[in-house]
Amino acid sequence: MKIEKRKYQGYIWHSNADKPELLLGNEEWECELNEHANPFIIEGQLWDEESRTSISIKYADGQYLVKSYQLEDAYDLVEFMPHKMPSVSRLLFARCWKPTIDKNCNNFETQVLGRIIFKGFKMREDRV
Repeated sequence: MKIEKRKYQGYIWHSNADKPELLLGNEEWECELNEHANPFIIEGQLWDEESRTSISIKYADGQYLVKSYQLEDAYDLVEFMPHKMPSVSRLLFARCWKPTIDKNCNNFETQVLGRIIFKGFKMREDRV
């Protein structure tokens, strides 16, 4: 599977590395995922602002699980602390909501969490 060439913000964590490779969105990046390659990508989260696309990469049981999502309109942001990313203050994720008719609420429309997708970084102000 090929990850298209774009200016991603996110990270790629290789199996032979003790910290992730950061992509800051200022250079184009692409990758061909080969399930038989070693080292391999354990995990990756990519955000392309231009196309508003989030890509999640996981390696499990000898195969890549890759999901691509277009950011929907109804979302709010949640922030999480990063691991081994000293220049990153927070990881940003969009919680996407979808309207649903709830039988338990007199058939009123309610918002239900649809998915949580990666939406880039909040960088540290004092980064080098």
